[in-house]
Amino acid sequence: MELETVQVKLGPQTMTGFIDSGAQISVIREDFISGIKYEGEGYIKISSEFGERETTPLRIFEMNIDDGVHGPVPVTCAVPKKLVSDLLLSTAAFEALKENIQMHKFESKLDCYDAVREELEVPSTDIEASIELIATESDRNDSTQDSEETRTSFIESKMSDPTLSDAWVMARTEGNAYAIKDGVLTHTEYICGEKVKQVVLQMQER
Repeated sequence: MELETVQVKLGPQTMTGFIDSGAQISVIREDFISGIKYEGEGYIKISSEFGERETTPLRIFEMNIDDGVHGPVPVTCAVPKKLVSDLLLSTAAFEALKENIQMHKFESKLDCYDAVREELEVPSTDIEASIELIATESDRNDSTQDSEETRTSFIESKMSDPTLSDAWVMARTEGNAYAIKDGVLTHTEYICGEKVKQVVLQMQER
């Protein structure tokens, strides 16, 4: 069976990654990592494509799908000397790479943080702080509802919005970026290499 492929960027170079559903860990050939920054100093025993048992370094590399919109994700890889392909990606690693879609491409990390703060659906990544912000806005509009009523109304409006129906369904299924915390729909993504949790808002509020 022919494996699905994806172009992956590691440092300054781009390589072809093969998605192997049977792989328990991602594997990258040793000659591709020269001069590449990594974390971890462990070792792991693997069976090579040639049927040989090999003890290989275990390293963590920052890599991303090379399409201009996906950001870097830390991927743990075994690093054997012998490997026919450039890179074998486990299904879990590939899913993590796919989920990390950057909102924009920035020239520097500092610019990235400044711009992302303006682009985020909610100024604070903390769910409780986001709910407090919504309550504050209600007070400014001379609302007489207390904070609990505001919170309940906020949640009900999100649950009844047809544009968020797919997100609610995904949130009830484990293993994806959407989740439900205290009745609030949230979305987790990697931004500038860091995991950020946001409250999901209706289209007209973004």
